[in-house]
Amino acid sequence: YLMVVLKSDIDKKLLPGGVMYLSLENPMISVKNSDNLSGVEAKIRKKLIMKGMFLNNPEVMAKMDKDLLSQGKSEIIEVEFDKAGEISKGNVLTLSEFELVFEKLKENIREMAEGIYGGHFRIRPVSNNGKSKCEYCPYSPICCFDENVFTFEEIKKESFEKVLEKLKEAE
Repeated sequence: YLMVVLKSDIDKKLLPGGVMYLSLENPMISVKNSDNLSGVEAKIRKKLIMKGMFLNNPEVMAKMDKDLLSQGKSEIIEVEFDKAGEISKGNVLTLSEFELVFEKLKENIREMAEGIYGGHFRIRPVSNNGKSKCEYCPYSPICCFDENVFTFEEIKKESFEKVLEKLKEAE
């Protein structure tokens, strides 16, 4: 959606503030006694912080959380500033790096659409740290994945910096 809005004629001054995600899981907080109830809301907010990639522009970030610049930390987005006003935590991108990410995303979308249009539906179960989502997948009757026939493809988590480096190398 962000790519479409940025390419539209709505306003040529638009900047991508970020690409974020928020888990739909309801965070469970452990409370041992009723004296700890005052901190429960803060703990829940901490678990609900939006993660993702953000434009390296403090003014734009401040539009997402009005208290970010004054407090140096956000309860809304995963970004922090040090005392000098520099970003000390967060996955930040320049505008040109955002364009690299968008180009790779468009390439991925194009490949997926061509595969679907061509009738290619590979069985490609993945796991992360040996954990598979197949166990909970409601589409197993359609996919017919059989652990005796197929193997899981291990997806290794890579750092934000490593992924960005790979995108730049591919350019």
